[in-house]
Amino acid sequence: MRPASNEIVIGIIVDSNQNVLIQKREIEKEFGGLWEFPGGKVKVGETLEQALIREVYEETGLICTEYTPLITLSYSYKTQSFLFHLYKVTRFKGTIESNKLSIQQWIPITQLSAFPFPPANKNMVTALQLPELCLITPEPNCAPSVFLNVFEKTIMDGIKLVLLRAKTLSIDQYSELAYACKKICIRYKTKLLINCLSSDLSYIQPDGIHFSADDIKHSSLDGLLGKYFISASCHTEQEILDACNKGVDFIFVAPVLYTQTHRKVRPLGWSRFHILSAMSSVPVYALGGLSKLDVAVAKKYGAVGVAGIRGLWRE
Repeated sequence: MRPASNEIVIGIIVDSNQNVLIQKREIEKEFGGLWEFPGGKVKVGETLEQALIREVYEETGLICTEYTPLITLSYSYKTQSFLFHLYKVTRFKGTIESNKLSIQQWIPITQLSAFPFPPANKNMVTALQLPELCLITPEPNCAPSVFLNVFEKTIMDGIKLVLLRAKTLSIDQYSELAYACKKICIRYKTKLLINCLSSDLSYIQPDGIHFSADDIKHSSLDGLLGKYFISASCHTEQEILDACNKGVDFIFVAPVLYTQTHRKVRPLGWSRFHILSAMSSVPVYALGGLSKLDVAVAKKYGAVGVAGIRGLWRE
């Protein structure tokens, strides 16, 4: 039996056309008139899944029949802290009952950002728009043409988010490589993140900017937030708090398992990763010794998905 807590379950109900069900909060409630996803507080003695089924039915009249964990997010409001457990509901029975709530609407996932949500829901919307896999490229220790050829083949495997990691290049070399990668990403509708050290944003036109834990702590994000996806690497509780307080869109928590690139670093393990991911108010990618085969377990422990180098990169 689960204890009474400020744990909230949220049902992200998705139909066969990739539309999501949202509902407008009643005017008399706090944040009245804004949109939200169906869900509510977990009752004493309920499992998360039991609470999900009950809350979705009470608010929509729909019965969830197939659902999977999407992500777990923390959020502090006034004097309380909440833990939101998001589930993606892909199959359900029944029809929406009009007497449940006054306004409910199906909208494409890609249009969620156009609707006003309460502050706690902002990062839920971001989580829905992030893919399950994020490729982190290995160092380009070869001719650019060779690197770009493998880069394109890897993207063709269905990668929709990639971080160009190339710490050994000069800023000029990095900018040229990033520009070439961006052209490939456009062809396959893939989002490109670049290192914060590359300053020629107008030339590269990336989708996002990635910061190390130290860089995000000492950097100003003025002029970047809302214009680019902002991500950060984190390894400790304090680094997670620093990144979230800066307003990043998502973080990478690593290393979950042993990696060849960080042989002397003790891996977190899934239990420790679970604790760290639950502290984050923004979506988390699990990183370190992982591949696409680890997506399900990563989601079980609170991640939005898996990031990887060797586990995703074509040799």
